[in-house]
Amino acid sequence: MQAASFKLSKNQKCEPVAEDPRSIPAFDPLIPSDITLADVLGYCELLGENGFALPISSRRTQFYRGSSEFLSLLASGRMLGLTSRENNRLILTPLGIGFLKAEFPEKMGILRARLSVIEPFKSALELASKRKSINATDVAERVSMKYAMGEFDPRTIRLVLIEWAIPTGLFELNRKGDFVYFHHNSNNPLAIMMDAKCGVAIFPTVDLDGSRMPRINRH
Repeated sequence: MQAASFKLSKNQKCEPVAEDPRSIPAFDPLIPSDITLADVLGYCELLGENGFALPISSRRTQFYRGSSEFLSLLASGRMLGLTSRENNRLILTPLGIGFLKAEFPEKMGILRARLSVIEPFKSALELASKRKSINATDVAERVSMKYAMGEFDPRTIRLVLIEWAIPTGLFELNRKGDFVYFHHNSNNPLAIMMDAKCGVAIFPTVDLDGSRMPRINRH
């Protein structure tokens, strides 16, 4: 079977599948593999607090709509809850504005919480809750069971985990090159997923609108 691609196109749909539909109760977003952490940081800096108006030129609009990388960047920003689109403007969400004003370690804390409910990081955390270390092949197999996109390439999964999960502190690499859950506030990797769903800000010291707030705050 052909290896699945993370890249998004206008006609591509990521639909979860399973032998028993009850085993996967909801659709989980899948981060595009062609977008890096630096891309998202730069995207938020570009938008700023005032947002960015999309060109109304028919040629430029056609280019944006047909650009796979640009669509992937838009999708990544929305998945992370940092950006949205209103009419012909791309803007930061309240969380995105707080993210923009936060210091770098706080930015990584926000991303760590958001990534925990996005694939392939969610599957990696689920596996890490049952074993001391995991590898990209295990994660690829688990993600492949959820999506009707063919088998996911473990090499691509590994690159995505290294690109996002290592700098944000979600995982670290051991001497064997396997991924180990990085203990922050809990020894249970699933705790960060529950915190993300409950609206817990793990590290940020700025509120969603940019004002100050305690280190841990439930919204």
